[in-house]
Amino acid sequence: MEMKKVFMTWVLLAVVGSGMAQKKYHDMEVNEVKGPVKSVTMKNWGKPIVTYISPEGKMECEKMSDAVYDENGYLQSIVTQIGGKRTITHTTFIWENGRVKTQIATRKNKKVITNNVYDDRGILVRQIIETDGNEVTYDFYDIQLDDHGNWTSRKTKVAGIEIIYPRTIQYY
Repeated sequence: MEMKKVFMTWVLLAVVGSGMAQKKYHDMEVNEVKGPVKSVTMKNWGKPIVTYISPEGKMECEKMSDAVYDENGYLQSIVTQIGGKRTITHTTFIWENGRVKTQIATRKNKKVITNNVYDDRGILVRQIIETDGNEVTYDFYDIQLDDHGNWTSRKTKVAGIEIIYPRTIQYY
């Protein structure tokens, strides 16, 4: 009888302990940030989009839903809505060495494939975007980093016109 009590106590502790264990998420890598990041704010068509990141590394954004993760906490797919419910995008992620190698976004049966290239510091320096058989390459330069090594501004050229991407990062 005593052995049964010990075994049941062990089972109970194992169940309670597993429920208390925090899962580590890798949404920080999706957002190209590291360190104690609380939020990332960028503009999309002039409107600020704020992505909040929990201490466990899981992101929340008002435009994002239906996040699916693998058993290791790597984001596999999300649904985003831009412009109300009119434009719904399903995005899947392919990971390599802890970074997003490829994103496949499907909107209205049209696929946009984005391949990411990182430098030796883990900073995204190039995106190769393919849609309808056409390929466009965006090289990021003049990348400004904060004290945590996260980019706060970067530039690229689109059709010969320089575009600046600023972002604001808040920390815990």
